[in-house]
This record gives sequence, structure tokens and C-alpha cells, in this order.
Amino acid sequence: MLRVFMIYLPSFILLILVSTDKDKVKTFLAITKIFCTFLSIISGIGLTLRLFASTQYLGGKWIGKLTFGPFSIYQELYGIPPFLRITSITNNPNTLALWLVFSITFCVLLYRIGKFSFKAFVFHFVLQMTCLFLTISRGGILSTLISLFLIYVMSKKQRIIYISSLLLIILVFLFSFVLEEGRSFPVGDYTQWRISIDLNSRQDAWIPLIREIIEHPLLGCGFGVSSEAILQKQQLDISAHNLYLMIFSETGLLGGSLFLLFWFLSIIRVFSLYKYAKKLSLSKQEYYSVLVCFSLQVSLLFHQFFEVKLLRLDVVHFIWMYLIAYTSELYKSKKLKEHNKSEKNQTHPPHHRPQHRRSGDDVVPVVVQNRS
Repeated sequence: MLRVFMIYLPSFILLILVSTDKDKVKTFLAITKIFCTFLSIISGIGLTLRLFASTQYLGGKWIGKLTFGPFSIYQELYGIPPFLRITSITNNPNTLALWLVFSITFCVLLYRIGKFSFKAFVFHFVLQMTCLFLTISRGGILSTLISLFLIYVMSKKQRIIYISSLLLIILVFLFSFVLEEGRSFPVGDYTQWRISIDLNSRQDAWIPLIREIIEHPLLGCGFGVSSEAILQKQQLDISAHNLYLMIFSETGLLGGSLFLLFWFLSIIRVFSLYKYAKKLSLSKQEYYSVLVCFSLQVSLLFHQFFEVKLLRLDVVHFIWMYLIAYTSELYKSKKLKEHNKSEKNQTHPPHHRPQHRRSGDDVVPVVVQNRS
């Protein structure tokens, strides 16, 4: 029960704060700019340590350590040399990669609406993309590419290309599961291990989670305890690495279905804003913010097949909830304005301008009445 409050109580407070915000778009853009700048600093730290720090193997871990007189800064490195995965100030390369999925997408938004100059955009984008590839996180890299691709395609308003792109993404995703385990590019043992389609023991965690769903389909084992109640009993010291299996095994079909319903409704709402942008009179800032929120939501649908960050006490959870709250409030405000406008038109129909005809020197106004 405590874990439920730790996740959902701050989220509920966040929803209230967003609903009371007087200038939601301005706040949204300010948050995206701060987050993008923060991630550039984190990327710079990780890249500097990877290039200039001395690599040491301490306590069963690879460490990149850089010393300035009495001060030292270090980052934990994952993997096998020379293909070590950076983490910067985070504790995991996959965590850093997921943060960068949001930040890189925000970077594009800020450039499109003029908040970043071209030089600033290139600096932030190149720095963060370099850091993303050095995490060697397949889920993070693919999610970023999906998000950026959707922004490009949907901003072009070419329906055929948009539908083809979504089908291509789905086909690539399905194809990744039917390929034989271990098929890879011949560029070294470790790189084969990272680039290959195998799931790095994730399937070892998925099997007992699926078994738990079958045995306890309605209520599950309890929110937030799948690791302790299921995986550790199987001597597995890993997380679920699949949000959907985790939520259904913890909360059952009832809780999992409610979660997916909540998520899909938010995606439908933001897509409605995009689809009827002209009818709802969205400004340029509103339009691109909606486009970015939709692309991130879709990319997260893919990403969370391999991670579980959205329902854990993490920065990503609160950014995700903020995107949902922002687009929901924008949707309600635009729909309310449209409703008030239609009511006003029905209550006060537009007046007809009087036409004039000349009779001698006098100008006689003639009102043209509508015939029923």
C-alpha cells in the first residue's frame, strides 16, 4: 500500500497543479527547455568522463574516474571493454537513454517553435545523440528514432506516408521477435551481444511473470512487489523488464486493463488534438507540443516492452504523467472553447448587412430577411 501512495499520490498532486496552471503552454515549454539543458549537462559529463577519464575495475565494476587535484568525479561503466556503456550521473545506461529519448525530442520541439537557434539546436542535438549511442541501449535508440520519425512524418501531413510509417514500425517490431536468437552483425563478440535480437535474459523474467498472470488472473500479487514476490523466488536478481507483464502480474487483469485504458485514452485525446488542430485553432506552439507528446507516447508504447520505468519512482514517470496532464487539460480547454463558440452562434445568429437602393435622392435601407 505504501508503494501505491509513493507513486500515485505525487502523480495526483501533479495533475492538480497542471489543472490550475494559468498558462499551460508557457509552463510546458519552460519545463522542456530546462530538461533539455539539464540533459545536455549530463551528456557532457558522461562524454567527458568516457573520453578523458582513466578506466579502472573496482569492486566488480568498471569505473571511469577523472581527478582534479583533491576532487574526483566518476561514472559507472557497463559491459565489456572496449565497448563500455556510459551512465553519467545515473545508475544505469538504460535510464540515461530513456531520459535522452525525452530530451532529444524536446530539443526538436524547441527548435521548431524558435526557442532554440540553429546553432543551439545542433549543439544540444549532436551532444545528446552522441551520448545516447554511447549508452548502447537498443530500446532507447529505437524509441528515439521512432519519436523523431513520427514528428517528421506527421508534420508533413502526408497521410499515406504516416500510415506506411506506422506499419513499418510495427513490422520491424514483430520481425525482431521472430528472428532466431543470436543472429547479429559480425563486429565483435560484445557488440554482437548488444546488437543481436536476443533479450539478454529478459525472457528468464518474463516466463514466471506470465505464469503468475495465469495462476492469479484477477488481482495479481500486489502493486510494486513483482521482484520480491515472483522473480526472487526463482533466484532471479533482475527486474521484470516489461511494463505490461509487470502491471498485469502485480494488479491482475483488472488493474492492468484500467492502466492500459487510461494510457490509450490519453493517446486518443492527444491524437484528436493533432487531427483537428485547424478546427480547434491551435497555435504553432500548441500544435508542435501536441505532436511531440503524441510521438513520445507512441515511442514509449514500444520502449516499455523492455523496461518498467513508467510505474516506478523515477523522473520518467513524472514527465510521462505531466505530458498526459498537459495534453488532457489542453484538450478540455479547446473543446470547451469550441462548445462555447457553437452555443454563441446558435443563440446569436449573425446579422445581415442591410442593402441600399436609391430612390431619387433618398437612400432607403432594405433588410434582406431569411426565408424559412
